[in-house]
Amino acid sequence: MNKIQSYYTSDKFQPYLPYDVSQRHFRLRTEDGLWIKIPKRIKTKEDLVEQILKFNGEIIYIGTATWLNPTRLGPKTQYRSIADRTLLNHRVVFDIDAEALTLDHLDHCRQTTIKLLDYMSSKERYELEFITFTGLKGFGLSYHDHQLTLPLDPRKRISYIEKERREFINSMPEELKIDDCVYDITRVTKLPGSLHHTGLVCTRLTRADLSQNIEKLLNSIYCINKWPVRLYKPMIAHRRAKDKVGKERTGLISTNNLYLAHYISNKVAGVKKRFIPFFVYYPAQNYEKHLRFVQREYSLGPIYIFDLDNKIYAISLRSFHPERLNKILNRSLSVTRWEFAKFHRLYMRIGQLRFRTGLEGKPPRYIKTLDGEIKEYRSFPHMEFLKTFNINIPDGNFHGSKKLYISQCLKKYKIR
Repeated sequence: MNKIQSYYTSDKFQPYLPYDVSQRHFRLRTEDGLWIKIPKRIKTKEDLVEQILKFNGEIIYIGTATWLNPTRLGPKTQYRSIADRTLLNHRVVFDIDAEALTLDHLDHCRQTTIKLLDYMSSKERYELEFITFTGLKGFGLSYHDHQLTLPLDPRKRISYIEKERREFINSMPEELKIDDCVYDITRVTKLPGSLHHTGLVCTRLTRADLSQNIEKLLNSIYCINKWPVRLYKPMIAHRRAKDKVGKERTGLISTNNLYLAHYISNKVAGVKKRFIPFFVYYPAQNYEKHLRFVQREYSLGPIYIFDLDNKIYAISLRSFHPERLNKILNRSLSVTRWEFAKFHRLYMRIGQLRFRTGLEGKPPRYIKTLDGEIKEYRSFPHMEFLKTFNINIPDGNFHGSKKLYISQCLKKYKIR
């Protein structure tokens, strides 16, 4: 039994299980980075520990909504009956993350959380459920909505909630519009008591705890490993260092680099925590079958296919929250599906390789489009990029700025 399993089977693991826990949806992230939906109703701590050990779970998430059949929650195409999509209630949950992994940024995040607490305390409709330190770079707030009245028709409840939450967020002061996913009824949040992959525990806090000096607050957080203070020291990222809005510089810097290349990132500029799917396959794989599957299951809309470096690259313009995108990538069987969970970005080369002796290699070659129904918001900057290939992009709702994240990368070896 490793440290993670030892923690979850010990008395130190005290998960927060609300009164309606049996109607909440649970997910696990395993030590291998896989996302798993818990197929059993959770009623007690023992039920939860059983599933954690069964699936080798590391991080535990709980849904923000309650459902008649929480274990059947999934893409709309998987619903077999109205009961499978009957929403019962919904929490208002905020996830406030620091922009960078430093003590200064985390302290600013703490102060923003206090301001949000003060704002929400003036709203009689909402009652604070808990405050959490989420485990590394931010805080979470969960609220009960005591004045929520759902339509009698279960088929109208999801759209009603989404509209209600959007209107609420739009009414907030601009400086507090820090989480654009409050309206997401399938959203999950880290379970208080769960571990972060660093070994830190997602810990419930009081208002008095938040008022402490940030270093004192961090010292009160339990960690199953050696306390990782070094994580909060200002540092230059090994793989990504932003130098200005709309541009990133990535890669290993060395005087012995052989070539320079430029890449686009799947991050949607101008929208917080939104990314689009990049899929990569070998030509021998039945890539069209895999793409059609995820396109249908997750309503990806049109998928644009390219040939690059003897691989197949596929792009959907629909944007997703990171946790949702991780699940889509895992089910797609893309050869780079683990990279997003590890590095929080996916990249695609957009030009030739610049060697000291000149340019080599070929830029991406557009092959075809897999048509699909458009339902959600799509990335404006990536749409503009695809238009440079003379691709016809259907009209619809787009979000994001006009800037595209471009990465400059130096490498020591030649791509074959």
